[in-house]
Amino acid sequence: MARKTFALDMKTSIRAQIFRDLQILYECSSPFIVEYYGAFHLDGTISIYTEYMDAGGLDTLLISVGRFPEPIIIQFAHAIVQGLFYLWQDLHIAHRNLKPSNVLVGRNGAVKLCDFVVSKPLVETLASAFVGMRTYMAPERLAGEPYTSLSDVWSLGLTLTELAVGHYPIPAMDPVDFVRSFAPDLESNMAEHWKAARCGEPLPALREVSNRLMGIFELFAYVVEQPAPRLPAYCFSAGFIRLVHECLQKEPSDRLSIELLATQIVPQLMTSTMWETCELSSSSDVDSMDGIQPTTHVSVQRYLRGIFAHQQAEAIDAVALAVAEDFDSGLVADGVSQSYNFENSSQLSNSNRLLISTTDK
Repeated sequence: MARKTFALDMKTSIRAQIFRDLQILYECSSPFIVEYYGAFHLDGTISIYTEYMDAGGLDTLLISVGRFPEPIIIQFAHAIVQGLFYLWQDLHIAHRNLKPSNVLVGRNGAVKLCDFVVSKPLVETLASAFVGMRTYMAPERLAGEPYTSLSDVWSLGLTLTELAVGHYPIPAMDPVDFVRSFAPDLESNMAEHWKAARCGEPLPALREVSNRLMGIFELFAYVVEQPAPRLPAYCFSAGFIRLVHECLQKEPSDRLSIELLATQIVPQLMTSTMWETCELSSSSDVDSMDGIQPTTHVSVQRYLRGIFAHQQAEAIDAVALAVAEDFDSGLVADGVSQSYNFENSSQLSNSNRLLISTTDK
């Protein structure tokens, strides 16, 4: 079980509205929404108890992997749009707070939305902890227009772009960075995507264009006035490019609807057994492409297993190198025992923590 706490210093009527909203969260029932267990208010602080997702948020996972391969991003997109569709169809609300940190993942492969909000008081309460020079709000929201489900579609497009390049994609990315990080042809890039997805291999993130010199209002103006982020056609499949492009339309009416995304667009990408650039038509074709297979043969669980194994192997190598360097430098003296500890609870479980002892016998 996980707990989230924040200050709730406001008049009684608004506090009551927030607790009514939390009751709605408690009654949610979807495999794509984090389960809410309850909440209580004590000494000006509210605590919300939810299902614990042991792989963390997509924001922290992104730091570990560099950038996600396209087939895994499509699986994330599937879970996200199904969660958004449930909120819109069953609860008649928009998420209002969609971003990588609010998409949680379990080591079992589950992907779920969290921190969606029902009414304005709860929006303002959760949004009061604005951290960093980022916004996932749609241009119309920054211009003062009301939320709709199409505002969530913009946030979805920005989130998917971030997962694909490895960092927040505003301001616009330098095309040269794509040349440095990707192969010059689509077929090679798709082969890399599939291999990384199946084996759980990290991919290097693109260099981030700093927005630290921009004030928050300058950033808002940039989102409203400047072109939306775009992905080069030679780096990702045509279907994925279209998905992101249609989500990141400045005019809400030009964006794909949540219903269309959830019932047609993303499921088609999920179930497709043939990619334009791969032309997988037989088992021999699959073998010739180093085991690259359609999305149905790739899972988030398998990908995470490979990522965590890779991180553990790196940790072992780092400890072994430290031990070797100490021996080389003479720091391990006769009869002296030294212990080397590696612990990273965000990446390894207690059973995977390493303790290596060296003794000159």
